[in-house]
Amino acid sequence: MSQQGAVAKLGIGTAQFGMPYGIANVRGRIPSPEVRDILAFAAENGIRLLDTASVYGESESVIGDILGTGQDAFDIVSKFGLGEVPVSDVPSLLAGSFLRLKTNYLYGYLIHQYSDFTMNPLVWNVLKDLKDKGQVGKIGFSLYRTEELDFLMEKKILPDILQVPYSIFDRRFEPYFLRLKDLGVEVHVRSIFLQGLIYLSSGKLPPYLKNVEASLNKLGEIAAGNSLTTGAICLNYVLGNHFVDNAVIGVDGLVQLKENIANIRHMDQVCFLNKELAEVEIRDENILLPYKWEK
Repeated sequence: MSQQGAVAKLGIGTAQFGMPYGIANVRGRIPSPEVRDILAFAAENGIRLLDTASVYGESESVIGDILGTGQDAFDIVSKFGLGEVPVSDVPSLLAGSFLRLKTNYLYGYLIHQYSDFTMNPLVWNVLKDLKDKGQVGKIGFSLYRTEELDFLMEKKILPDILQVPYSIFDRRFEPYFLRLKDLGVEVHVRSIFLQGLIYLSSGKLPPYLKNVEASLNKLGEIAAGNSLTTGAICLNYVLGNHFVDNAVIGVDGLVQLKENIANIRHMDQVCFLNKELAEVEIRDENILLPYKWEK
């Protein structure tokens, strides 16, 4: 895969545009002028996907204010949650995202919480109707657990886009990728850096994450032994999977985005490390699922 092709698989996770986000975040929310620079640099380098959500603080509004009506450079995916809102109000939720994003069309619109679907199965029909009306291009789900995907496949509910966690540590969904691609599902992955956990030294891990220490240390040893950074290994491991259509990465600023793009030059080197990297896989969902982390 060429470097340009790999960069095109990147998507920008925009949670930090609208609120403090990530366990290693020391900056807080990214200032709007820097968000403007990030989006300009992303567009110049061939990154097309922006991933946002109505619950990401001011993220949608920040994107809309910066891009205005000139959003052709990006495919925007947003996500919604129902909470106590009835299914019939989903078009209104979409309209709210349109208003904040200053657009009348989304590349993708996803159910943010699987429980919203299980408690309100008719929401899928509403999404299909929004797609039929041409308001959204693709519909789908953001999932956390493989059992959720098993249920969807059993019920023959076929999303256009499926967003799941996937990283050097978290490979739970990897066995599904081939089948999903055969079914024509667009695979988007997130949590490549486990919400920034890889950037914490073992001495800075909170007590409830101590079980990740051995994997982090092993990853550090592999990186040092091959003159690589842990970030370069994590990013290229995911981008090197041919079944991944988009790898959504959060950034804490323009410098980090530039570093991530520069790290793609190490993809071939990282591919040769797959056997060693098998040792860092984690199966404990208390580590892999940030919503289970103690607050």
